Amino acid sequence: MMWHNVWAVIRREYLQRVLSKWFILVTIAAPILMIAMMVLPAFFANRSEQAGRDILVVDGTNVLYERLRSDFEAGGYSVAEQPWTIDVISELRQRASDGDIGGFLVLDELTLESGEAVMYTDDRVSTFRRLTLRSAIVRAALEYRL
Repeated sequence: MMWHNVWAVIRREYLQRVLSKWFILVTIAAPILMIAMMVLPAFFANRSEQAGRDILVVDGTNVLYERLRSDFEAGGYSVAEQPWTIDVISELRQRASDGDIGGFLVLDELTLESGEAVMYTDDRVSTFRRLTLRSAIVRAALEYRL
């Protein structure tokens, strides 16, 4: 009974005040457009994040990779160690540019002292991803020093 009254009011408003079919179109399309504006950016950001989950770690310290591997894998990353060579950085930059890997992380003696490392990637690293990586690196460096 109540829906019958609501339908009567909607029909009367439409017939009296809205003389075009645009009212119905906008009434239906506006919420769909608003939802799309919220969902699509999150979808594309998540899709690009999934592509950058393969990380190579160049461990110049020879002690941090084993401590970091489990933390990175728990965070959903696929991690592998890359041995240190003279031209490793240029080689890995090329692989990251080609899309073979999501990026690579260089750990050196400064990482042991300050917990800072260098991450190379072609994609923009999200704040959440950056904080996840940084906290794992700082924790591993602190564990080593203690």
